[in-house]
Amino acid sequence: MKYFQSWQDFMRMPENKALKESKGIHACKQKFIQEQNRMQWYDPMILQEQGPSDLSLVSPAAAGGGGSVGFITGQTAEVNTFTWASGSSGITGSLTFVIHHNAIQGAQDYSYGHGDMRKKMLMVFCTSSTAASITGISTSGYDVVVTSSIKQRAGADTNESSITGSWANEMSRSIDGQSATAVVLGFTNTIAPKTLVTFATASVAAGSTTFTITNRKKGAVGNVSMSGMPSGTGSISVSTQGNDTWQGGTDQGSIIFNSVDVNNNPVLPYASFPYDSGDILT
Repeated sequence: MKYFQSWQDFMRMPENKALKESKGIHACKQKFIQEQNRMQWYDPMILQEQGPSDLSLVSPAAAGGGGSVGFITGQTAEVNTFTWASGSSGITGSLTFVIHHNAIQGAQDYSYGHGDMRKKMLMVFCTSSTAASITGISTSGYDVVVTSSIKQRAGADTNESSITGSWANEMSRSIDGQSATAVVLGFTNTIAPKTLVTFATASVAAGSTTFTITNRKKGAVGNVSMSGMPSGTGSISVSTQGNDTWQGGTDQGSIIFNSVDVNNNPVLPYASFPYDSGDILT
């Protein structure tokens, strides 16, 4: 039996015709009802295989809290760690590089792939702290842009000196203080960075060896990436992988999976289930 199969289509099937002839129409109706119930248990949502890829796969009734809808939720928040290569933490010259970060925002999301709550964040690091040094960086496709450059930070004192050696600490201040509507590198943000991530530095001095970026909400996200950093200078990696689980019941925490792959692409069947982003980490 298939979704949306009518009673007429059901009765055209040879095996059901034979059932009618041998046991009568009431036996066929009972089988029809049993098949409908069985399909609901196998998958609580209506499949739309021929629809556009960004189409929500649940009905308004399900989105309104229908009891047949199974939610997935975040199990672990992703943590990324940047590490300077040995001997390179005292860089004093001009250096600009970016980190591409994925995060989760929002409460419940019924969109395919949970695209409504998956957000992309661009972190721009500039040791020289001058706007002229931040060139050739595209902000297209991001939901929020934040930079360590003092002269690019909203409300910053343009007379502040170079932040060479303490740019990571400046990035932390920018994330904590930047508003949801701040204009950074000509890009107008739609989200306050601090609602997506926390940013912790090892030190404010040139000897800083690491910093960590922790997602404020649990859940699977695409892996972090970096560009513009000279080879051998520093690297960023996933120190704690974000992942998902089923919400509630005995399966919560016992079955772990990812609803997106490392490139932030939807993974079926999990990408088709409604998502509840869960609690904000404190």
